[in-house]
Amino acid sequence: MSINLEGAFFAVQAAARQMKEQSPQGGSIIGVSSISALVGGAGQTHYTPTKAGILSLMQSCACALGPYNIRCNALLPGTIRTQLNDEDLAEPKKKEYMEGRIPLRRLGQPHVSILKLIITQFADGFFRILLDPQCSLLQASHHML
Repeated sequence: MSINLEGAFFAVQAAARQMKEQSPQGGSIIGVSSISALVGGAGQTHYTPTKAGILSLMQSCACALGPYNIRCNALLPGTIRTQLNDEDLAEPKKKEYMEGRIPLRRLGQPHVSILKLIITQFADGFFRILLDPQCSLLQASHHML
């Protein structure tokens, strides 16, 4: 638990310090949380609190760092199919529940979800999140940042 939350805290702290001291001042920090931050899960008592903590950390950092032109956002990916959840997904009711929490109603695939996330900076200094249409990880646009 300490790696998930404390690691994120110290990484954000170091990035924010650099962004505050550089010229021009500012930047963008994106914390990776999880849909589990919003819904929890009986078998996730070790995981869900850390992801909720990252979401809260990014919300608080957005307030604290905004005056320094530092934007802070959290991404909350849905369920990604891995060997860790194969057993749960073998049960139709559990699989239906997990897919129901995702707007696209399908699970993310590790090779798509991670590799298709591209963050770019445009001339106006704002970051955009671009996703491959096959990606069920999240839906994002430049209006979110």
